[in-house]
Amino acid sequence: MKKQKAIAIKCISLLLVLALFLPVNVMAVESRASYYLDAYSAYIYPAGWGKVQVWFDVTAVRGMDVLGVSEVIVQRSTDGVNWSDEAFYYDMYRNGSSYYGGHVTYSDVTSGYYRAQVTYYAEDDTGVGEYTARTSSFHY
Repeated sequence: MKKQKAIAIKCISLLLVLALFLPVNVMAVESRASYYLDAYSAYIYPAGWGKVQVWFDVTAVRGMDVLGVSEVIVQRSTDGVNWSDEAFYYDMYRNGSSYYGGHVTYSDVTSGYYRAQVTYYAEDDTGVGEYTARTSSFHY
C-alpha cells in the first residue's frame, strides 16, 4: 500500500513538472466594446415644441474606412413596457476617421415614453463591426 502511494505521488509530481514546461494558450480579455469599437454613447432628450433629439457618438480602436451609425430608431410607449417604432434614420457615416458624433431630431412627438435604439458601425480592411445599444427612456 505504501509502495502504491509512493508511486502515485511520483507520477503526479512528474506530471506537474512536465506541465510547467508545456506551452500554454492564454486569452487576453479586452475592455472595449468590440474589436472595432472602443466606446459609444447615445442619449435621448426632450427638445421642446413636440420634438426629441437623439445624440450619439462612437470611437473606434483605430482609424476606420467607414465609421458611424447605420440606424437610429426612435421608439414610443404608452406604458413604458410595450414599445413601437416611430421613426427611422439611416446611414450616418464618416470616412477615414476614428470618431463620429451627431444627432437626429424627431418632430412628431405626442405624450408617452420615448427611447432610441442606435446601431453603431465600423469597417476597415480587416472586416466589419456592429453594435446595437438602447438609450434610457423618459416621459414626454
